[in-house]
Amino acid sequence: MAIILASGFGPVHVQPGDALPYLALAYSVFFVVVFAYIMALSRRQTRVQRDLAVLQQVVDDERIGPNAR
Repeated sequence: MAIILASGFGPVHVQPGDALPYLALAYSVFFVVVFAYIMALSRRQTRVQRDLAVLQQVVDDERIGPNAR
């Protein structure tokens, strides 16, 4: 049994199981992109936390006094 879909170039005949590999590929690409985005956010957060720690150290040193070093 063929499914007929309308497209800009005329009707396309698709068998019921023909689209499954493309669906699996689309889900795979989606999850790889989401994983890469989460990893990038994680690296940025680590950098920001490191910068905040350095900034906190500078502020603490200034509170103690510039001659305390």
